[in-house]
Amino acid sequence: MSEEDAAYITKQLLSAVTYCHSRGIVHRDLKPENVLIESISTNGKINIKVIDFGTALFVPPNKKLVGVLGTPYYIAPEVIRGNYNEKCDIWSIGVILYILLSGHAPFNGSNEKEIMDKVKKGKYAFKSKFFCMIEGVIWKNVSEEAVDLIKRMLTYDPEKRISAEQAYKHKWFEGRGFNTLSPERTQELISNINEFYVFYFFNLKVFR
Repeated sequence: MSEEDAAYITKQLLSAVTYCHSRGIVHRDLKPENVLIESISTNGKINIKVIDFGTALFVPPNKKLVGVLGTPYYIAPEVIRGNYNEKCDIWSIGVILYILLSGHAPFNGSNEKEIMDKVKKGKYAFKSKFFCMIEGVIWKNVSEEAVDLIKRMLTYDPEKRISAEQAYKHKWFEGRGFNTLSPERTQELISNINEFYVFYFFNLKVFR
């Protein structure tokens, strides 16, 4: 996915999460399956909607959450440790953005345990010898601003991790007119996302 396309989607996602966090609501299970395309205009503009607040909680200021909950690819390391706050949502968005720009997950494995073990360590890289069935964007062609935002969202220490509002105002989004997508490009992106999930679902099932 191009940076323009990824930025347009990520900006909307951060807008929704900033709103939730400003009211003390933590989603706790952000992943592409819970980010639906609400509408596609005739010129290809994608409007998204965040869904599935069944595991969301209201968290008073300066309080922590306990209990491991989330999806392996997108779960934050502090959630695995059972002591976290709203910053876990930012980590999940960082993983989503990483995937949108590269076509592969920052924390990968042949089964859920391997994925969770890598998430616990929190180590990832902006390069990979692994390519999915979809065409990923080579990291050397991704802007420094995009990489900087991902790094800030995937900061291991949640206290040092960027907030939703700070991410929403990140310099990566500055000066973008968010040109609308063509209908053909929109369908291509939807197809790519579907292929990505078919591959990873098959991958986990095969190695379990």
